[in-house]
Amino acid sequence: MSISSKLKELRLQHGYLQKDVCEKLKIAQNTLSGYESGARKPKQDTLIKLAEFYGVTTDYLLGQENTIDNLEEEFPEAIQLIRKANAELSKDGKEMLIKMMKAIINK
Repeated sequence: MSISSKLKELRLQHGYLQKDVCEKLKIAQNTLSGYESGARKPKQDTLIKLAEFYGVTTDYLLGQENTIDNLEEEFPEAIQLIRKANAELSKDGKEMLIKMMKAIINK
């Protein structure tokens, strides 16, 4: 799967419109559209922002790993919630979520 396909798929999985992503990442809509259509390739700093926003690695976006695909098959709802949390929670909220997940696992 190409980076353009992955970006579009991730956006749709999160239920975002292009304008939502553009507002949060401070990029132009025609730029994001170009990334998703394959007409443009994101620069390294933008690739990092996109990966962090969607809760994936840059390796995943670049097609270097498939581990997220396996997790999506086993825990689709959890992965979607984690991605949303990554995009919307503050640093403190993320830390709290991690503590809660560790507590559940260690129980």
